[in-house]
Amino acid sequence: MPLTASLAPEKNIGVEKVLYTGRISHYPMGKELEIDRIFPSWTVGLSPTSRCTRECFFCSHQTRNKRGYFLTEEQMEEIVNDLKNFLTPRGVILAGGGEPTFWEGNLAYYVRRLSEFCAVGIDTNGTLLDRFLRDETIWRFFYITIPIIGHNRELYLAVCGRDQFDLVDRNLREIMRIKKLMGFTYPYINLKIAINQRNYENFTSMVRYAESIGADNIFIRCMNNFEERTDIELTSEQKEFIYEAVMSDEGFDRSYVRVFAENLIRSEDPPSVKGEKLHNEPSHCWTVILMHNMGIKQNGDVFLCVPTTDQEEFSIGNINRTRLTEIWGSERHLQVIRELDQKMRNGLCDLRKCRHYRLNIVIEMVRKGIISPSLPEDEFLKRHAPFL
Repeated sequence: MPLTASLAPEKNIGVEKVLYTGRISHYPMGKELEIDRIFPSWTVGLSPTSRCTRECFFCSHQTRNKRGYFLTEEQMEEIVNDLKNFLTPRGVILAGGGEPTFWEGNLAYYVRRLSEFCAVGIDTNGTLLDRFLRDETIWRFFYITIPIIGHNRELYLAVCGRDQFDLVDRNLREIMRIKKLMGFTYPYINLKIAINQRNYENFTSMVRYAESIGADNIFIRCMNNFEERTDIELTSEQKEFIYEAVMSDEGFDRSYVRVFAENLIRSEDPPSVKGEKLHNEPSHCWTVILMHNMGIKQNGDVFLCVPTTDQEEFSIGNINRTRLTEIWGSERHLQVIRELDQKMRNGLCDLRKCRHYRLNIVIEMVRKGIISPSLPEDEFLKRHAPFL
């Protein structure tokens, strides 16, 4: 299972945040499972364009980006209106394939529209954030997550094919300067150190660089092969190099260093809630049954599950042919839920790509009464609960 490990133990945004949805109460133990409730998606992933400002060798959408898809202004307008009026989510994430800030339309306008009724996050490479600084749209985001792929110009160029280190560094430091000066809480600035075969030997230098930015959160992720044609995943020897580098570096919190190192490279282990390992296998893919996620791709396809977004057979519809309000809750939607649920129950899901499997385990344990379903309401935003 993919795991993004936090550099600071108190900053781990735990899997238990899924309990804020409260939806599992609709399917108690002893009740035969029949999907008889249409929930609006809790989190919507919106991918407006395949265009990108760089050519990262580790990109998980290399093949799909070459097709050049993008959502039109008219499509975006209809999506935002339908989300606001009929299918209101708690959070919307603007994400790739391509670089969302490089969309052909007026993204700032739609960020402002979306932020009127839900939390808005963005996963961006950071190259165009100065545009959002100039028009002050940047302060409408709940979070901004930016990958750190190198600690200097040479490594950035080797990994992403563009000389963009200084540009991203300047944007990040300016955002943090203004945020600190004005005393703003939002957006949370998250730096995700993306470790791959070209930069893993510089891992600790990348961590020290990320710390120098002064961001709210620093996470580290060993990248894995998403599309079948990519080959970026660390070998066993390279993972062991990372493990030893962490364990031997005095710059890491010594009381947490072993847990951090284990989380980083041995993510097949069960997740933890409040320090306790969760070993219960989920009986169902609760993520799709409870309709936690909707993904709208650049070509208009709508998906329920991130690892299957390049598999057309799991699309529940396409907004080029059918309005979103007719796709969500349709018989096709329910059929794909059943297919994905059965796929997981048959052990056919690639858990290296599925972040939601861990959430399924937590939900299963609540359903069985093993852990409490209650979380402090005043920690809802602190735990980034709008985003599953």
